Amino acid sequence: MLRRISVLFYRFAATHLHAKMPGYPLVDDTGATVGNIDQITLRGSRLQVEGWAQAGRVVLQGGTGRASMRPNLERTDVASALNIKADVGFFLDIPRPNLPPNRVSTLTLTIPGQADHPLIFALPEPNLRGAHRRLLPKFAGAVARSAPHALRWKFGRNPAHRARIKDLMGLNVHSPATVLNAALFAAPGPDDEPMRRAVTPITIILPVYNAFELLEEVIDRVFAHTDLPWHLIVVEDCSPDERVRPYLQERAAGKIPESGTFELLENDENLGFIGSVNRALKRGLELGHHVVLLNSDAFVPAGWATRLFEPMLNARNVATVTPMSNDAEIFSSPAICIRSVLEPGMADKIDGVAEGFAPMVSAARVPTGVGFCMAMNIDYLRKLPQLDTVFGKGYGEEVDWCRKAVALGGQHLTQPRLYVEHRGGESFGSEAKIKLVANNNSIIAKRYPGYDGDVAHFINSDPLITPRLALAFAWAGAWSDLRGAAPEAEIPVYVAHSLGGGAELYLQHRIEAEMKAMGRPSVILRVGGGNRWQVELTGPDGVISGATDKIEVVAALMAPLTRRRLIYSCGVGDGQAPELPLDMLKLGEGAMTSFELLFHDFYAISPSYTLLDSDGVFRGAVTVEGTDDEGHSYNMADGETITLAQWQERWGKLVAAADSLTVFSKSSHGLVAAAYPSFADKINLRPHELINEIPRLNVAEGAGRVVGILGNIGYQKGAAILGDLANALADSDTKIGLVVIGNTDPAYALPQSVTVHGDYELKDLQSLVLRYKITEWLIPSVWPETFSYTVHEAIATGLPTYAFDIGAQGDAVALAQNGVVISFEPGPELAKSAAEAIHRHQANA
Repeated sequence: MLRRISVLFYRFAATHLHAKMPGYPLVDDTGATVGNIDQITLRGSRLQVEGWAQAGRVVLQGGTGRASMRPNLERTDVASALNIKADVGFFLDIPRPNLPPNRVSTLTLTIPGQADHPLIFALPEPNLRGAHRRLLPKFAGAVARSAPHALRWKFGRNPAHRARIKDLMGLNVHSPATVLNAALFAAPGPDDEPMRRAVTPITIILPVYNAFELLEEVIDRVFAHTDLPWHLIVVEDCSPDERVRPYLQERAAGKIPESGTFELLENDENLGFIGSVNRALKRGLELGHHVVLLNSDAFVPAGWATRLFEPMLNARNVATVTPMSNDAEIFSSPAICIRSVLEPGMADKIDGVAEGFAPMVSAARVPTGVGFCMAMNIDYLRKLPQLDTVFGKGYGEEVDWCRKAVALGGQHLTQPRLYVEHRGGESFGSEAKIKLVANNNSIIAKRYPGYDGDVAHFINSDPLITPRLALAFAWAGAWSDLRGAAPEAEIPVYVAHSLGGGAELYLQHRIEAEMKAMGRPSVILRVGGGNRWQVELTGPDGVISGATDKIEVVAALMAPLTRRRLIYSCGVGDGQAPELPLDMLKLGEGAMTSFELLFHDFYAISPSYTLLDSDGVFRGAVTVEGTDDEGHSYNMADGETITLAQWQERWGKLVAAADSLTVFSKSSHGLVAAAYPSFADKINLRPHELINEIPRLNVAEGAGRVVGILGNIGYQKGAAILGDLANALADSDTKIGLVVIGNTDPAYALPQSVTVHGDYELKDLQSLVLRYKITEWLIPSVWPETFSYTVHEAIATGLPTYAFDIGAQGDAVALAQNGVVISFEPGPELAKSAAEAIHRHQANA
């Protein structure tokens, strides 16, 4: 038991360990400083060194781990302090060294012109023992929280409990997302307090400097879409473009909608944004109405004004309200603080989704408004009638005004029910912005020391995550709609697990390839985490995600995707697995939907997704007619048992709806066809390709034999036979060592003779083979893998690779020149069979 707890702790530490040492100068033999180590870090199973150096190359060496680079990372701080070039930074990363006593890692600097005399520095390493001690309380707490699920897993073998253990231990590959606010999508009930609507006129201030190509649409939209009485004040700021002023004069003298008036102010000299706005604010104060600052590159949608002022009229002391947008810093969607360029027509489609949000649900408080389209309360304008001219021609002035309003008791809100397109940079030019931002930001930092922290906290917690994600789905739907019937218009929605591994590797590679080829967004509905669903949308600017237990929320998010392809990738760990196929069918309703099943697991065939019987043994194809083992039934939380026939009846509905059943090996083709013979014509065999290039490896010369077990090894991967195998190899006349490059399930204790390396990266394989003197590989999986990246990676190294003759692993080694097939006979003799095959191969060689 103690050994199992120890194994679990070191697995925990490999994920959570984080120990640092401060840096120090790198000084040559003459006493001159040639660089600096900023920080040495042990992060999990990695050693990382970062700093800067005036060198042609830096090399980090620790045991057999080695990383090198030419210092080329930009370090403006160093360049400014020392008056040298900025591209002198480096970051090096290797597996944590396993060094004998009195040996240390080294950092080598090759100085230009002195290649024959490199500088070598011995590196102290952070205190690993102390870091482990600091982790113990966190580990103990995680174990205590996981204990109930561990007991349920032990006696019920429901994979949902295993997934929950990993989640509580912080061992899941994917970080948990923020829980979404389901109320955003709720329709108003009969008892809901009716929203107050804006009934007073508003003043719209539109400063103009160039941007002639945009002006007609901007003004047309104000005329057509403003649903409140309005007075438009346009300030023409001496635009160099000679077309601008005559055009505005013509518009001011032309026909104006009955609901509005148009006033044109012409500056005699260029005043910049702040000067122009201040001139208009003076006039606006005379009118006495609430004010909207509107940039000349902001395009308001239908019914915008009423929605913009709703939060101001329904909450106390609201100084400003800002809508969501494609380019508005903390109000941006799909991605916070990242500008996205919209294709024509997309913004109005996105706003159509925003308008359907429940009123006032997510009008979150924000640190500041953003002046591209910002409602300003006349009560606060009377106290703060002007923007501060210290900010020059613009940028930062609205932050200053908003912080002053906070000091007067005001608050700033967003309106998620309104989405306004902003073609940022058009009003005043990006070059001007670059010159002004740095200086104006420093003014804000000095005046309001806590402001940057408030913004950072807002970004990290993101109280707007629910509308932001919903608008990201609206963006994806608009992107799809504009492509009509084109094949790429169909948005893929993958159902995937949270456990990592080969299925996740394949999925991320597929999404990345599609994004690169056609810019198509993708959705992942991830199961097995802290909530039933973790919803992730991948777009050109990254991933945005949220979590929920309600399928209704998932359906509401997906509603804008009028053409979607629902793809089952892997559902292992889902706590409601019997409902999963039916839920997928529900999520296909109300849209043009196609379905595909990817067989990364065998959940579509049996609750035992590895097809192992209750005693953990694979006995061939699982069919309703030929299988009666209780391992292929599912025990519900309420005590109900779902039989194999009932299970396949549910999953069979999804199989019937699918236009493709994709398998990745000949073995899987046969197993799926046996379970669903009437749908065999839908089965497509499409083997994966290796995603990473694997170099052929060299072994340490003159060493004995050491078998490497590659990958993370749970029960189905062969963890239960490793102990017997190690003893069988060690007890023979020709002793053969065993080392695991990866992790093992703590439930299966291994002899002291077996080394478990822990987490690794493929780029480390050569150094790990040399460190542990590995001469060959064994893939000990006892289930018929659907496809195994690990076995193909092992084969690609050129070293002899063993596997049992079942599943995709057996298919692969049978075809490989360096593959060795081990006869698979279900029962307790598997370890003995593997040991005999390993000995026999060497004898035959």
